[in-house]
Amino acid sequence: MKDFIEELKYNQKVNLEKGLENRVDIDYVIEKLESIDVYRELATIMVRNSIDDLINDELYMNNEKMMNNIDKLDDEDIRNMASFVDYDCSLDIYNDIKEIARGYVLDKVYEED
Repeated sequence: MKDFIEELKYNQKVNLEKGLENRVDIDYVIEKLESIDVYRELATIMVRNSIDDLINDELYMNNEKMMNNIDKLDDEDIRNMASFVDYDCSLDIYNDIKEIARGYVLDKVYEED
């Protein structure tokens, strides 16, 4: 959703700079809105928050191997973990999402190299 809003703002800015009317293709907007998966976005945010929580958790922050593995996480890892979280959790319960996201992050960073 955030990306779509940024895209609309960018298009608005370009139109203003060029003196064009701000028109929006309603079919395009509907298509984009239907493609937005709010729960997947929430799961992705929770995975990222879990990573940040682990980095700042005194229990884990001195674990060099774990911190190195966290540094190795890329966008694909985060998308994959978010997909698992989205699939596994009760989507209407925020704490379930948070705990499941944290579990996937812990599993990923404790993997053997």
